[in-house]
Amino acid sequence: MVHNDGMVRMNRRTTFALDEKTMLRLKKLAAVRHVSQAEVVREAIKKAESEFNAETGEKLDRLQQYHKQKDVK
Repeated sequence: MVHNDGMVRMNRRTTFALDEKTMLRLKKLAAVRHVSQAEVVREAIKKAESEFNAETGEKLDRLQQYHKQKDVK
């Protein structure tokens, strides 16, 4: 990202293929929320990453608790 007069300007572009149903969903979300399609994709990736990290953290916590209980016995 490049900052220009306080506004963020994206400097990376990518291309990917979406099926028709997904493309319609993307366009609808962007229109309803009054944001760009790119913003919808960025937010979806951020949310997916957050959920993944939370899930991974929970699994790691359970594994650590298991090992602590095992060491106590």
